Order: sequence, then structure tokens, then C-alpha cells
Amino acid sequence: MGLDGNWIAISAELAGKKIPSGLLSSISLSIAKDSYTARLAGAIDKGKISCNPDLIPNTMDIIGFEGPNKGKTIRAIYRMTGKHLEMCLALEGGDYPEKFISPPEKEFFLVQYRRRNES
Repeated sequence: MGLDGNWIAISAELAGKKIPSGLLSSISLSIAKDSYTARLAGAIDKGKISCNPDLIPNTMDIIGFEGPNKGKTIRAIYRMTGKHLEMCLALEGGDYPEKFISPPEKEFFLVQYRRRNES
């Protein structure tokens, strides 16, 4: 099953600040093989992903082709635990995050998803 599927956010924070529940409900992610579509507050971002599950933590390069991240490469780490996917994205560019944290001094987006239609 892996990462492929439709995901909805259950918690998220950016630069150490929790995303309010009204905005949280607008965050979703769809992954099919090496393509993704992300939605946030009406904005749609599409592109390719390249995962390296052999590293610890697992790493992902997110390459935006369409939407707000068009032309950007975002480095992220991820892990799957049961029906949940947790990601930490370095939105400011640079290296991969080292931990699943979103400190106030970094523009790291930490998000936990669950598969759509699963508890």
C-alpha cells in the first residue's frame, strides 16, 4: 500500500505554531506512484516526489510543477506508522529536516495525515 492514496491532515504546525482547525480541514494530499496533488485553503499544488525509504529518517524530494510551489524543490522527511503518515517539510529550502519538529526559528511544516475514510 505504501504512500499511494488519499490523505487528510489531522494535525499540523508551521514554524512552531499550530494550524487552526478551520485551516487544517482544508489540507489534503493525494499520492499516486511518483506524483502528488496537495490542497491547502483552496490552493492546489501538483508535482513529482522522489522517496528514499532506505535512509533514516526516510527522505523525500518534492518537485513542484504547478501551483504555489512551481519550480521549487522542497526537501522533507517522512514516516508511516500504521494508517498514519507524518511529514516534516523544509519550506525555506536547504537541507532535509533532521527531526520531526517545527521549531519557531525554522519554516518547517510538520503535518500528520491519516488515510481518507480510515480512522
